[in-house]
Amino acid sequence: MLANTRPLRPFGMHLMDTYGLTLCEDIVADLNLPADTQSAIAGYGVRAGDVTYASASRPVRLGVVDRIGPDDLAGPPVAIRAAVRVEAGSPLPEGVDAVVPLGSVQRELDEIVVTIPVHDGQNVARRGSEVAEGQILVRSGQRVDARTIGILAESGHDKILVRPKPRVVVITIGRHLVAPGMPLASRVERYDATTAMIAAAARAEGAQCYAVGALPEDAERIRQVLNDQLIRADLVITVGGLEGVNPVMAAAVEGIGTADFTPVDMAPSTDQGFATIGDDHTPLLMLPSAPVSAFVAYQTLVRPVLRSLSGRKVYDPPTKKLPLRRPIVNDTERTLYLPAATDDSGVLPLAGVSLASRLADMDALVIVPATVTRLDVGDEATCWVLDA
Repeated sequence: MLANTRPLRPFGMHLMDTYGLTLCEDIVADLNLPADTQSAIAGYGVRAGDVTYASASRPVRLGVVDRIGPDDLAGPPVAIRAAVRVEAGSPLPEGVDAVVPLGSVQRELDEIVVTIPVHDGQNVARRGSEVAEGQILVRSGQRVDARTIGILAESGHDKILVRPKPRVVVITIGRHLVAPGMPLASRVERYDATTAMIAAAARAEGAQCYAVGALPEDAERIRQVLNDQLIRADLVITVGGLEGVNPVMAAAVEGIGTADFTPVDMAPSTDQGFATIGDDHTPLLMLPSAPVSAFVAYQTLVRPVLRSLSGRKVYDPPTKKLPLRRPIVNDTERTLYLPAATDDSGVLPLAGVSLASRLADMDALVIVPATVTRLDVGDEATCWVLDA
């Protein structure tokens, strides 16, 4: 799937519109911050050599020769045994290399009395100490967050090159599915949970989602909707339509793309499908119909494709070992991905989870290799802790 997925073409976008997107260039500072050496606090700018050994028993008297505010120029150089009154953010004139805090001096007419030692660079923000001209502020491949935007705005950047949000279309296939909010007409009907759930999960990954809703198991109708949706899709996800010897999705994709329907060595979501469809070879991921199976398939298969489209690094699931609070029997001869809940005492596999309502209790998947047939209480299990 990843071999058939290309990162989306980058665009130059206004900084305020780039939150959550992936940066496609190194951003280099073209100025220094602060632009001038300035005072970090309100006080008196001095030559550090004049007051290095000041104390209550050996006070140092300095003549105040100027007052400089944040909006003023630095002024002429300061002579030995002289001081200038400064505010926080005031530029410091030549010769001043330290600032005595305002509350640590006594003012006597045009002089100050310093009774504490102050050293070179103390309470001074040197030119370029926060950001230096030519420094790389953020690197290509980084996801833009609020802090990134703040750094770039402070450095004067209003546009950056990023990959846009992947546009994802979610379609569910099923005869007895009803959109939430509509009445159930018979006991065999149930509300469509997977469309909203998978769309919300893709949005959390940074995608722009379009939820088409449930379609009947009609290959021609599904094919028509797929063709119609390609105009706004970088990725299409279908849920259901994979059951049986001749699944309806196989017939629906025929003639509009190249498909691969392969049982995957995993449970509970064994049946999967992948295709590239349309003139642009848009990737199509086909997931199983049960809500929990679809959710597991989304985490294991869809998320890497979304990250690839966004130009983000595709990595193995972050896992950690936790002691089991309930035994697990694996008689499937496949790798298990079991919904589970974690706390300070370990991980609790959720038994009998088949509906989306039970997923509210989970924050992890316990991964049991196909070669492991049983894990007992207290055994360490590999847990993929899902981010919120």
